[in-house]
Amino acid sequence: VFILHGDNGYFGGGVVPKKESDASGGGGPTGNPRYASLGAEYAQVLPPTTTGVETSDYDEMYHRPDRGKSYLFEGGTTTPMIVWGDPLPPEVRGQDCNAVIEATDFYPTILDLLAGPDAWKAYLGETEAAKVDGISFLPQLLQPVSSFREHALAQLYLPILETEENHTLRERIVVARTGWKLYRRYELGVVDEWRLHYLPNDPLELDANNKYADAVSGTDSEAAAALAELQAVYLERIGNLL
Repeated sequence: VFILHGDNGYFGGGVVPKKESDASGGGGPTGNPRYASLGAEYAQVLPPTTTGVETSDYDEMYHRPDRGKSYLFEGGTTTPMIVWGDPLPPEVRGQDCNAVIEATDFYPTILDLLAGPDAWKAYLGETEAAKVDGISFLPQLLQPVSSFREHALAQLYLPILETEENHTLRERIVVARTGWKLYRRYELGVVDEWRLHYLPNDPLELDANNKYADAVSGTDSEAAAALAELQAVYLERIGNLL
């Protein structure tokens, strides 16, 4: 079984087609026609970027350049994954699946693939098996029809992004299978921000489409219900709303 998973989003900066770069700068091989053609292929299925550049064979095509790697906006968290191998029935190979997956889900999935869910849990014993984080997505690979998760949580702590001697910066998100996403960015005395976006209608998470204020005030009942649901998950997983 081969599991190919992308890194956590693109680097900030301008959107630069890699066919104009060379390998020494981290780009693709200059003059490679296959590498240079990737941008045109991706542009057929992805919306243009907010900078107006519509083709690129790097992963800086979809989201604004300041919200990618090292951030928990979609440009930094929505990354591709390809799974291939004999356990996958022929009828599901080549299918797309938009299930919500956490990084912790890889470990139990790999254990399921190697030994089967009953075998490794029996080997560890009930107490130790319960300590394994994540949920196996092997059933999702065998039958990719619906998400196996209702919610996923991600958090980021990067001291390099913090102001000097202020080690309180946290970014956290909770994403629901329905498409609602709650975003939290907090640094003591610096920033205290909540965002709520409905990704199917707002994939770029634009400031103007932040539904958090409307949810808190109750002027948007659908957003208010989503906020209550996602904050409950946040509290369950984190223990507080910081």
